[in-house]
Amino acid sequence: MLLFGIGSSLVRSSKVRPDAARETVAPAPGATSGATAWPALVDESLTNLSLAERREMIERLALVGNDWSREILRAATAEETDAGLRAALERAFAGAPETHPTVFS
Repeated sequence: MLLFGIGSSLVRSSKVRPDAARETVAPAPGATSGATAWPALVDESLTNLSLAERREMIERLALVGNDWSREILRAATAEETDAGLRAALERAFAGAPETHPTVFS
């Protein structure tokens, strides 16, 4: 059920803002296109995700914390070149929670 939640929330968020400008990163060395392939390991429909969507996916996969999610996070590590996403991946492997500013902080 948790896996369904990860994929469906990302699919919904990408459908909510279909015309929103998407952030892009340069492809990893040896990659053939600008799109990252690792999100499709969760759901084949998750292509061309923005940086924010990929960061959310990394955080959710870190919460799952099983072999399947770690394999996907390893694939993301091999592909992602954005410094912010690489930092999120490092936190995911270290088990450190993501900190977000709130109205109370």
